[in-house]
Amino acid sequence: MNRADELPTQACVLTPTGHGAIAAVGVRGEGAERLVRKLFRRMKGELPARLLAGQRYLGWLGDEVVLFVKDDGFEIHGHGGEQVVVYLLRQFERLGAQVAPWTAWLPTDVEGLAQRLLTQAPTARTAGILLDQWQGAWRDVEMTPARIERLRQLADVGRHLVTPWRVLLAGAPNVGKSSLVNALAGFERCVVHDQPGTTRDLVGTAIALEGWPIELIDSAGQRATSGVEEAGVELARQAMAEADLCVWVLAGDLAPSFPEETPSRVIYVLNKVDLAPGWDWGQVPGAYRVSAQSGFGLAEFAAALVAELVPFAPEPGEAVPLGVFAESPGMAIPGEAPGASLPGLE
Repeated sequence: MNRADELPTQACVLTPTGHGAIAAVGVRGEGAERLVRKLFRRMKGELPARLLAGQRYLGWLGDEVVLFVKDDGFEIHGHGGEQVVVYLLRQFERLGAQVAPWTAWLPTDVEGLAQRLLTQAPTARTAGILLDQWQGAWRDVEMTPARIERLRQLADVGRHLVTPWRVLLAGAPNVGKSSLVNALAGFERCVVHDQPGTTRDLVGTAIALEGWPIELIDSAGQRATSGVEEAGVELARQAMAEADLCVWVLAGDLAPSFPEETPSRVIYVLNKVDLAPGWDWGQVPGAYRVSAQSGFGLAEFAAALVAELVPFAPEPGEAVPLGVFAESPGMAIPGEAPGASLPGLE
């Protein structure tokens, strides 16, 4: 017996929400064939006594539709209007089927999780990694000590295939944090002004570097202040502790100001190097030197960000531990439900 025949009868929409030329509704479960035979009317003749996977029939189910017989149930393809879809679902629900989300049809192993996450992949690179997991990257993986260590290296990549790395740009006022965000993004996302206190909230900008999703977060300049600006400064300090990486921005023409508490992951960037030095830049020998205004050093700085965030990248077809949704913050492994932990990676 097909596994789908043992499930409750379910109907779900298999195509995205919104207007489209065609929409597909799936039906599966122990009562699926009975409901299909009751509701569907073939254009010519009757449905055969035995329905085989791969067969398709033109007919009516409140609208002109095509019925596809699948290995695990049926698909009904009709016009893509939202109300047509609602009508089809209601007909099956009226006869006792459960209306379920399409994700309920996915298996609960790592391949099912990869399918689910694939719909949310923000870049082609992360989508490709998820496709590898869906298409069997975890099959025949032998959990040797070397393999577990490699999976440990790739764990952070797995957590960010859907959720971007959060990179906070922090520093004193007027060092060019907003200009640097705009330069990396390639458009004017943040307001730039020479008046201190212009940025008072956290401003996120989604970008991709070498195919990796990153959210750049502009923050208020950190200085002693009061009122609304003080709240923005405190918000920036809190965000420093929560970010995946803090970029502390210094200005070449202004006396340097450093964080009161050094974040766990921080790199320094010296902006405005196209201006006359206002201090000895050699005090911070490891700082990346850039000019958000002219573009000098931005390519090298972007490459450094990637190297810091993704020190280990998976090879094509390689197994990657999948970081799951926030409500189940674990690792997906073959044969286990989402949220299970990979031994040694808790």
